[in-house]
Amino acid sequence: MATYPTEITQKVLRDNVSISNHTITVNIRNIEIEISKLKKEFGGYRLITQDTSSAEARMTQFVRDAKQSQINERQEFIVFLRALLEKRQLGAIQ
Repeated sequence: MATYPTEITQKVLRDNVSISNHTITVNIRNIEIEISKLKKEFGGYRLITQDTSSAEARMTQFVRDAKQSQINERQEFIVFLRALLEKRQLGAIQ
């Protein structure tokens, strides 16, 4: 189930009208940096979980899975924000 709207409707545009395009663009850049950091952490956890026999590795697997969920959620948010910007720009052209 998607956390963010998959279609940018007039209602979505109205609900987000108070957020400037500049703010959205800055948020996208910040989230991309955040995702990059999460991916680095995820890679480190993956190395630790290669030793699946230890209790630490099993706990690390849990943390690694949570990091992947965070990455996925942040990527979904970027998709939404980009779609919102695109729809706004199309509306400005018409």
